[in-house]
Amino acid sequence: MAQESHIHRRCQREEYVVEFDGPDDPLHAQNWSLKKKLYTAAMLGFTTMTSAFASSIFSAATRVVAEKYNVGATVGVLGTSLYVLGFATGPIFWAPLSELKGRRLPLVVAAFGFSIFSIAVAVGKDIQTILICRF
Repeated sequence: MAQESHIHRRCQREEYVVEFDGPDDPLHAQNWSLKKKLYTAAMLGFTTMTSAFASSIFSAATRVVAEKYNVGATVGVLGTSLYVLGFATGPIFWAPLSELKGRRLPLVVAAFGFSIFSIAVAVGKDIQTILICRF
């Protein structure tokens, strides 16, 4: 009876373990073609570069944004600060989903959200919209 309980707990614990069907499994990244490896690395690298670039590019426009919307420089800096705060808190929500559903779904949803909110910042008519969408 104790052995059955141990096996049952072991099966539950290994439910989310990634395993491959032998050394020739086509889903294993080591078995991908060079073209697929380069494409995947470029796509993920570009995504990372874009999100990091979006973080800092706003800082160059801080003074311009503050003048345009008649706010102080401190409020202008909030555009960069709120982005970094969102960048830090986002993984708290996305990491558990990626552990349960894989990496693709959270990455696609996050990239879509990033695009929508970036457009919202570009067309924002007031400082509140810009700051909220930067977060």
